[in-house]
Amino acid sequence: MEAWGNPGFSGYPLQEEASLDPMRLREENKGNRKEATEKQAEGEESILEKRMRSPLSPDFNRKNGKNQRNTGTTAIGRTIRARSDNFFNGLIVSELIFQGGDVMLQFRSLIVDKQDEDVEAAVQTMEEAKLPEGDLLIRVAYSSINYKDALALEPDGRIVSRYPLIPGIDAAGVVEKSSERRLPPGTKVIVTGHGFGVSQHGGYSEYARIPAEWAVPLPKGLTTREAMALGTAGLTAAMSIQKLEDGGVKPGSGPVVVTGASGGVGTLAVSMLAGLGYEVEAVSGKPEAAELLRELGAARILAREELLPAEQRPLDKQRWAGAVDCVGGAMLTNVLSRIQYGGTAACCGLTGGSELTGSVFPFILRGVQLCGIDSVWAPQELRTRLWKRMAGDLKPRGLERLIREVELNDVAEAAQALIAGRSEGRKVVRIAAAGGQ
Repeated sequence: MEAWGNPGFSGYPLQEEASLDPMRLREENKGNRKEATEKQAEGEESILEKRMRSPLSPDFNRKNGKNQRNTGTTAIGRTIRARSDNFFNGLIVSELIFQGGDVMLQFRSLIVDKQDEDVEAAVQTMEEAKLPEGDLLIRVAYSSINYKDALALEPDGRIVSRYPLIPGIDAAGVVEKSSERRLPPGTKVIVTGHGFGVSQHGGYSEYARIPAEWAVPLPKGLTTREAMALGTAGLTAAMSIQKLEDGGVKPGSGPVVVTGASGGVGTLAVSMLAGLGYEVEAVSGKPEAAELLRELGAARILAREELLPAEQRPLDKQRWAGAVDCVGGAMLTNVLSRIQYGGTAACCGLTGGSELTGSVFPFILRGVQLCGIDSVWAPQELRTRLWKRMAGDLKPRGLERLIREVELNDVAEAAQALIAGRSEGRKVVRIAAAGGQ
């Protein structure tokens, strides 16, 4: 039987042939408890009392004044068979190695390392002891592939601040161990930003350990898989829309333009805005993405060249009430020249360049606001509020249509496709053996 396990694994010796049927084990557990009562009356040591003496047992820890419910850490990967008198309900384990009575957890991680000018990425065995310090140990169910993740696998990506590193700036899963009362074991959480997967080991791993303030509880209305279909890209799109709303842009104010609309942030922004009732114009350099963008709710599809004229005017005809710009560079300059009086533009990308040239006229003659979006260090209150919205009014329609699921072993190839501009929709990385949580 393959299933997510019981965090109260007793750590008893393993036995090759034993049934892991939960119903059978439940009945045997009742029998063991009955035997414990009978043997106690006879002055004999029962199986339960032996279990209490095991230093790996959660009962041992409770008896000795320790709250270590998760001492026997569960993992995924290889089936363990155990004697039914261990109250073991069946689990899949990456690797549990017994050394002098201690359990050393090993699990799969994608590790990137740099030697001279070469970067190598491979799925390797990782140990819990090598994870950074933190309040939460998370069993990761899903991650995702963002542009920053793809750069982390490139020799000249200039994203990773230390090697070797487990990349993955997003993760969603279940808390296994916790020293934070508001996030006890069993809580489903989302992790994005804060250097996760850049300066500290990230989400391309079966386990991750983080500070508690990095985690947002998974809101009702989202699964961990859906949360990673959104991920950092979804949070960025939601923050951009929040800026438009804060600037007074409403569905009836006029059309809203989304540049880079076929990318991760762009597709989600198109769908979110359309779901709120905005008239969305989507700009893309990929003609093959037009059908998808219409399905997501775009009213009009604009070719990239329409916003990159040979001659840039400081002020052009007013067209859009707001903009979500995922491109930057010359395209952002052109967008600003066409924003209506009092409109707002949210800038969240730089695939078109980091330089911003042009005129101040849109700002001083039309009162246009230009807002920068940073989802990495966004305040926890804002993150929590927007994740709740993404489970509600900002949840993209047709989210499943955007998902392209890949395995951990396929991340490097999928990242190369993203860098080369051959990727569409959202790449979700299935980390856990049993997903859909």
